[in-house]
Amino acid sequence: MTSHGNSEEILRTVRFCCALALLPTHLLQRGLESILLALLDLNDAVIFGAVYPFLNYVQNEWINHANRGRCMSVCESDHRTNNASSTFQTVLRILEQYNNRRMKREIRSSHPNIFLFIRHLVNFEDSTIDDLWSLSRGEVPARHRPVRSVYADVSIRRITNQLMANNNPSYEDLLRFLAAAENSVERIVNEALDNQNY
Repeated sequence: MTSHGNSEEILRTVRFCCALALLPTHLLQRGLESILLALLDLNDAVIFGAVYPFLNYVQNEWINHANRGRCMSVCESDHRTNNASSTFQTVLRILEQYNNRRMKREIRSSHPNIFLFIRHLVNFEDSTIDDLWSLSRGEVPARHRPVRSVYADVSIRRITNQLMANNNPSYEDLLRFLAAAENSVERIVNEALDNQNY
């Protein structure tokens, strides 16, 4: 069993690996190596033993994979999600879950009166029709982006520009980048872990 400090270091390593995708393609391998070297510097066999299989997985199934390796990096990309390449059924399922949460959030009342409910239902229907129209044309439905997403984009572009100012970033430079970028993936990692059924 791992201590709290060990589990935090393991989670940090997972977040660093998720943040690898924010590096340019030519730095993915060196980014993974910088994570590995940082783990070795900890000189903790428990953490290393827990994380090494995951690092091996990232190496073999992502960085070295013939197809995924070429498209793993989303550096300088306007779209850093895979929503556009999801199957139609998957997108519809996600939209259904999202729309249920959105409907509850927009109504903001556990017992709305009928007029409030109908008004939000009409707005919801209009929005869903727009989403389906966009999907039928192969587009990602347009959404107003949350402020935290806009802020994350600005932050990611800033740290990417700082990293790329050096033509040959060191392992320390790559670790600083990953440490700065881990904040942008922390919520996603935590949500994924919360949704796991153990």
